[in-house]
Amino acid sequence: MTIKNLVKIGLVFTAIALAPALSLPVSAAGMTGQLRDTYFPSIKGVTPEAGPCYLRADVGYSLSNSPDAAGIRQSTFDDSWLAEVGGGCGSVSRGLRADLLFGFRGDRDFSGVAQSGFGPANTPLTTSLSSYTLMLNAYYDFGRIRGFVPYLGAGVGAAFHTVDDVSVAGGRAEGGDSTAFAWALMAGLGYQVSDRALLDLGYRYIDMGSADSGGSATSARRIELDGISAHEFKLGLRYHFGQSSRCCDYESLK
Repeated sequence: MTIKNLVKIGLVFTAIALAPALSLPVSAAGMTGQLRDTYFPSIKGVTPEAGPCYLRADVGYSLSNSPDAAGIRQSTFDDSWLAEVGGGCGSVSRGLRADLLFGFRGDRDFSGVAQSGFGPANTPLTTSLSSYTLMLNAYYDFGRIRGFVPYLGAGVGAAFHTVDDVSVAGGRAEGGDSTAFAWALMAGLGYQVSDRALLDLGYRYIDMGSADSGGSATSARRIELDGISAHEFKLGLRYHFGQSSRCCDYESLK
């Protein structure tokens, strides 16, 4: 299965996950009690009307840790930008929410000196790696503090990697696609900028498993990158929609 098909599958799963939320009526009823106070501190002249579900988009920067590669020394691995889209819902009275995010990281150049398997010893080697992720995340919001809502979170999902052709002395070795388990730990702050929109400033440590280049498992020019991980900093916008319902109204749960 190619990366292109995996991307299509990721978008389909994202749409399926968002379908129940998107079916909520967009006509608004006023939020009350803790729901309003936690997510939407009062704005003069504005009555918050958003529900507990949201769409979101994020951009950020990924500070890559150098992956392990057997038989390669003096390796370097570039950082990259990232972008994500998705959506989720929550139970505000309990401070819990979850979302599904589909993300992309730009090409990250990998270079090193191959000691064996790629020709003569000390052969320079270069390639690049791009990655898609599909992550299911859960968060705990600690409540509003002077307009800010701090949170912690964790996520699991899949990473879809593409290793470009490997450039070595005397020619090129075939690249390839691979899929790996991914997990993440997160922390951040939300801040209201309108009655329905919150800015989300977040940090994430993400482990995206390993990636392989093309060729058979016994290929002399097969490259394996293990421990692909990064420290990431994101700025996003969460847009809440739908109406506050009794199922998610703090006052009705007292």
